[in-house]
Amino acid sequence: MEKAKMILIEYRKQFNDYANQPYYSSVNNLLYNYNKYLKDSGQNESNIDEISQDILLSFLKEIDNLLENPNDDKFGIIDLANLVSALRKDIFFVKSTALVYSKSMEKRYTEYFSEENDHFKRLKEIQETIHKRLDKLNVKNL
Repeated sequence: MEKAKMILIEYRKQFNDYANQPYYSSVNNLLYNYNKYLKDSGQNESNIDEISQDILLSFLKEIDNLLENPNDDKFGIIDLANLVSALRKDIFFVKSTALVYSKSMEKRYTEYFSEENDHFKRLKEIQETIHKRLDKLNVKNL
């Protein structure tokens, strides 16, 4: 987002009517929406889909015309778009990895720790048998 801030500063330096310049509002909305999301989420659990889809993808769609006409980019907005695209890819990778990991953990729990697991049930039976036999032992006779 630092790149977005720098682009907005360049617009303000070069144009008195910067707010009316092409793509200024797109970059400004990206920065505003991102900061608003951070402020609103506070200590709450974050929603990476909201960041990726609602904030980042919206920005990329808004500047789609610029990507088709790169000569119109005077302030490095295409570089910002590349950073945003890379961030979306990273978000997708993290989300995918987390889903695979959580499914793996769920499978391991079911296989080894769940009380419905056959091995766990058998272990409980063995434990109960051991306790019953120990209870039957007369420690005084040993």
